[in-house]
Amino acid sequence: KNLKQSVDQWDMLLISILSKKLDQYTNRAYQLDRDSDVLPTMEEFILFLEKRAIALEDTTESKKNFTNKVTNIATKNTFLCYYCNSSNHAMHGCPRFKTASIDDRIAFVET
Repeated sequence: KNLKQSVDQWDMLLISILSKKLDQYTNRAYQLDRDSDVLPTMEEFILFLEKRAIALEDTTESKKNFTNKVTNIATKNTFLCYYCNSSNHAMHGCPRFKTASIDDRIAFVET
């Protein structure tokens, strides 16, 4: 009543409340779709939502029909220990490096 509209014409109020519940992309699409010079009707709002839902369902369905091709390739992990030149382990797992003194390890890393 404060808006000087009869309760029979609550479209504007309902659309205002409902449009705030839309995600930002749908709300933006609605704002761009409607004629800003004319008060929107609930019928137009529902029609927009139905068309939007159909469009979103169609794009979702087309994504489901797209299948990813997966190719598995066998690889062999090779390690090289820079401390003892072994190809069985990396330097952080080298038993000789682990048992070396701290000074020897620091000197080796710095070289």
